[in-house]
Formats: sequence, C-alpha cells, structure tokens
Amino acid sequence: MADSVRKKVVAFLEQVEDVSAFFEKDIYRDSEVLLIATSPQVCHELEKTGLPYRQIEDYSDRYEIITLGMNNFRTLESLCHEVDDLLRSRYFDVKKYGLRLTLDNIYPLKILYDALSIRIAILSNVIAREKPETIVTCVRKAPRESCNPQSLPFSYHESIYDILLGIPKLRGDITHERIGIGEPGEDTAISGAPGSILFAHLKEHVRHSACVTAILYCTRVAGIAGTLCLIPRILINHIHGRKKLFCMGYAYNWENILPELYREGYSVYHYHFGDTAPGDTSEEFFTPELEPIIRKYCTIGAIDFSEQFAERCKSFIRTSVACAMTHTGRLDSILEKLSPQAMICGTKPYFIDHLAAHVAHRKQIPVVSWQHGSHGMNYAPLMLFVETMDSNAHLFFGEGVQEVYAKDIERLAFATETIPVGSQELESLFATQTAGRREYDVLYVTTNYMENHLYIFSPSVLQDNDFWRTQKTILDAVGRLGLKTAFKLHPGRYYDHHLSEYVESKSYSCVTIIKNERSYTALLADADIVVIDFPSTTLLQALARGKTVFVLLRHLKFNTHAINLLKKCAYCSEDPAELAEMIARYCTGKPLDQQPDSKNTEFLEHYGIHKMDGRVAERAISALAAVIGGEIRTQ
Repeated sequence: MADSVRKKVVAFLEQVEDVSAFFEKDIYRDSEVLLIATSPQVCHELEKTGLPYRQIEDYSDRYEIITLGMNNFRTLESLCHEVDDLLRSRYFDVKKYGLRLTLDNIYPLKILYDALSIRIAILSNVIAREKPETIVTCVRKAPRESCNPQSLPFSYHESIYDILLGIPKLRGDITHERIGIGEPGEDTAISGAPGSILFAHLKEHVRHSACVTAILYCTRVAGIAGTLCLIPRILINHIHGRKKLFCMGYAYNWENILPELYREGYSVYHYHFGDTAPGDTSEEFFTPELEPIIRKYCTIGAIDFSEQFAERCKSFIRTSVACAMTHTGRLDSILEKLSPQAMICGTKPYFIDHLAAHVAHRKQIPVVSWQHGSHGMNYAPLMLFVETMDSNAHLFFGEGVQEVYAKDIERLAFATETIPVGSQELESLFATQTAGRREYDVLYVTTNYMENHLYIFSPSVLQDNDFWRTQKTILDAVGRLGLKTAFKLHPGRYYDHHLSEYVESKSYSCVTIIKNERSYTALLADADIVVIDFPSTTLLQALARGKTVFVLLRHLKFNTHAINLLKKCAYCSEDPAELAEMIARYCTGKPLDQQPDSKNTEFLEHYGIHKMDGRVAERAISALAAVIGGEIRTQ
C-alpha cells in the first residue's frame, strides 16, 4: 500500500557534482526516484556507483531533433530580419553604421534558439512519459558569464533544464525543486589549451608591428630558413608597397599563403580586437516593440520561451551596440589611413567580424573570405551566414562545396562571387606524405561535446551521451587488441576527465590521451591508420596525408554523392560497433568487404584540394587580384 502513494521524482543530473549533491540531501528516500543523466561525465559517475539511471537521449528521436533544428534556420532568419528592420527604423546609429544587430549575431543566436527549442521538446517528452510529481535540478551559485560579441549563450556552470523549468506552461503542476551547489572555484575538470593562451599573449605584444607579425606567421609556414630569405621582401613591401591587405580575424588559409602574397608584392596588416568586453550604451535597444516579434517566433504549441530567448538575445544586442561604438570609429580610422586594396578573412561567426566587413564596404574596400574547415559533404545553412554573407568573393575548397550552396546564395541575394581554389593547408599536407613505420598503430581523433549548446548545423545531430557510447566502443576495440593508440581530443575547453578515467579503469595501457601536447596534423605523420568519429576537417587532413582512414558517419551525416566518393578512399560505416569490428579485422589481417584505395583523390579534389595541381596559392592570389581589379563585382 505504501508504494502506491510514493511520490515520483525525476532528477536531472548534468555535472559530476550533481550526483553527490542529490544523494547528500537524503530527502527523497521514500520517493520513487528516476535519475536522468544528461552528460557523459554523469553517465560515467553513475556507472561507477552501479546506480540505475536513464540517459536524456532515451526521450528524444534523433530525426525529430534534426528536423526541428533544420526548420529553425528559416524561423530564425525571419526573426532576425523583423527585429533588424524595426531597430533600423527607430535608431539613427543602427542605420548609420549599417548594423544588423541580430542577423550579424546569427551564429550564437542559432545556438541559443536550438538549445532552448530542442531541450523543450525533450523535456516535454520526459514529462509526458514519466508523469513526475517533482522534478529536481542542481544549480550553482556562480554568476552567469555575460554574453559578449564573441561568446556562446550559456556558461558551462548553468543548468539549462533549470532555466526551462521556469516556463509555467512547460512545468504545469509539477513541483520544481532546486538543489544549490556551492560556488565553484577554478574548475580543473574543464581543460583548455594553455599553449593558445601563451600564443595570445605573444600576439598581443607584437600586434602593433605589422612586419614582426608577418615574419612570425611566415616562419610558421615557411620555416626559419625560408623566412630569412623573405625578410627583405617583407620590409620593402611594408615600407614602399601599395598593395596593402587588411586581415581580419582568424584566417588560417590566407596566413598559410603569406609567403606567396609577399612575393607578389602584397603587405598584410592584421587587426586584433583585443578586449571586446561589453560596455554600457546610452540607449536600451531592446525595446517593448520587440516583444511581440520575439514571442511570435519563440512559441512551440502552447509553450512560450520568448522570455528565455529574449534575455540572452538582449545581452547580445546591447553588447554588440557597445562593440560597434568602440570599434567602428577605430576601424574607419585604420582603413582610412591604411587604404588597403582589400580586406581578407576566413569565417565571420561573430558580430564583430561582420562589423569590420560593414566598415570596409562603406569605404568601397572589397571583402574576400576563404572557407574555414570542411563543407559541402553535407548541407550546413549556417555556413552561408558566417562565411559567404558580407563577402564580395568567397573562396571554396572545391567545386563540391560551391555546388551545394549555389542556390541558397542566390535565394539570400548575397552579392558574393564564389570561386573554388582549394585549401593551402591540405595541399601542403598532400605534398608531405611519407612512408615507413610509425610511432602509433592507430590515431583516433574525436571532437568536443555539445554540453549546453546542443544545436543543429546540418542534417545531423551530435548528442553527448550517444557520442560517449561511440567513444567507448572504439576505445574498447583498440584497447582489447593492445593497439598502440593516440587518442586525440579536441583542444577546446570542455569536461573530459571521464575519458582518462575510463581508459585507466579498463587498463588500456596502449592508449595515450593527447589534448594540447601535440597537434592533430603533427600526429598524422606518426600513425599507420586514422579513426574518425566526427568527420569534419580532420577527415580531409587525414586523406591529404594519404592515410588508411576509418570513418564513422553516424554523428555527422554526408550526402549520397559524398559517401559514394568517400567509400573509394576510406572505410565507412554508420554503426560504431561495425566500424570497431572493421578496425579489428584490418589490424589482425582479416579480409574486409570494403576495399578502398587511399591513393584515390576524387573525394579530396571535390571537397578539399581543387584540381590537385599544386596551385592553390596561385588561384587564391589570382582571385584576389580579380576582385581588386574590378573583374569580380563588389557590393
């Protein structure tokens, strides 16, 4: 009889400390408790304790998530246009500077919109299936990191489910109880890249000297000996040259051809924004008139999440205005004094990147961007807004990429000429293929988790716990065979301690975990085969190196044409267990159904190294000259 009146409690556990915090309370011992793990580290912690639990992925259909996320592109596009039109009509400064306060923030806003709408759908499924009387979340006494023009919507320490349970129509009559967790200090569980901090400080010291910056970048590309020969040319170009280029943001493909640019008489001036922390603005740009627009687009059925969206969106708008007020005049003055022939850049994910392009356009300076990372193997609409938008010309890696986005560039009326030229980095890797015995049998490269920022950028979804299962499957395959393996983690800042704990718990002494100690491209030279669970740029780099490659196509889907080309040069599977079996059979000399040829370059040519003729730099410089010379239209 007692069991029939037990209260049903669902607890969302998002971080490792949530597990101990929940049980330390000891107030739910007489309740029917269901633990839901929302992250790999919580799954790992609960597995160690032997406690039963469910994963958040048990309450979602991956294809429904993909459909929702892909549909959100058009929804968010419409929202941005309406908000920007209103702000332009009301505020002189917004119109004067040519600001698009939301469309130019579409990268973080897409992440925000998806993170909220997708989790609402999942949370609704949990409530409908489990019918809990109480939902418990854990919250940290850490202030939310403020949104700035180069940040993501949520901090690591926030509980997104706690935020969403603040929506009355979603929560209904369910009691929401919160367990407070002490304010965290520096979280050593979230590891980043210390080397990048050192490099940032170095760049800060030399950024005022264009010559020194050029010499440093050329040294990275051409080596010390090659750069020593270039120094006279660098000095002459900066002192007497008129072919000046303004380089904005992270533009690694342009930086990789700096020696060729200087040989052609160009001088390159890098602009670093430095501290872009928000300041106060004299006006509140997020006005009441925007509320019905936001509400119109931020409603799923009866659930209105406009308040949660508006809170973060408001911060992006406010800080973007502050950023514009700080940097527009500075950029205008620099470009007036420098008088460059063009602005060159890579990707433009943040407001501040588009701001620079707006200033350049007002001064009739063309903007030439170059593809950042892999594209074209699948359709990723966000690329249109963070790469091609606001560029007079955009350089693609291959014709396969150009073909995928041609119709949408026309639909969006972007005055952008697209030109396939290839990737200088990939071409350099292709030219340095070497034979011989390697340090590692296997190089297994993975990517970071989505954490609070689950969003859809292509017809695929990367769900953290599902991805964790994949990682364990592959680690088990190489670990049980004793294959000497370099397990290369993404160098970004995210929680990854459970990975090393898992390897240690399984006694996989043959597996070495590498995060920031060595780069992926450096490791490529020291491995016989490469295993890729999320085939992004890492796939193109491995193929360029001529490696035997095993590719999982579950977490990042490719189009049919790309898959057909890829199967000619790499082992492919959509199932982690099948891929693990293929790796085991290959490494033990057993026959496989697939017989790819690592020397086949059709995939690489279509999506990475256009024409495979060793002339990427030549094509890029020719395209740049055509834009500067007016042969390619400007905006």
